[in-house]
Amino acid sequence: MKKKRNASIILMIFFIIFGLGEVGGESFLFPQSATQNVNLLIDAANVLYIHGPAAVDLTILKSEGGAGSSRLLPAYSNTLRWGIKTLFDNMKISARLDSPMPVNSRLFIKMGAPADAIAGRISLSDGLERDAVIGLARISVEDLPVEIWFYADLIAGPVASMTRTLTLTLSAQ
Repeated sequence: MKKKRNASIILMIFFIIFGLGEVGGESFLFPQSATQNVNLLIDAANVLYIHGPAAVDLTILKSEGGAGSSRLLPAYSNTLRWGIKTLFDNMKISARLDSPMPVNSRLFIKMGAPADAIAGRISLSDGLERDAVIGLARISVEDLPVEIWFYADLIAGPVASMTRTLTLTLSAQ
């Protein structure tokens, strides 16, 4: 009887040493583990925003150079600000007006450029889309200026109040 008991103990030790000791299909002496798939994604985050007053009022009131001058002093605003967050390289911002400006009047904008990007003063008078800022790459900046100039020639005469919607579009270059 003692031999059977010793044999049982030896067999149990053998199972334990070689990982064969299982209860209900699971080892009772070795660490347990479980697996789970985890899906990861960095979303294609692009955010472009503009903030400031709900509308920018630009009114031309004075002529340039006194009597006989055919030029009017431009109206100017720098009350708008813009910002961007993008995870992509080689991005640009295009600008356009929803419709052309009246004959003998012009509208220009200039957007402040973040580091390593290029921006300049552009005319939006014809209502066509123009590149306002190029060379944007993986950036997060805010509170950059947007300057707007409204010009008119004396020959334009009085122009009734009008509204133009400025649209900024972030896209690949």
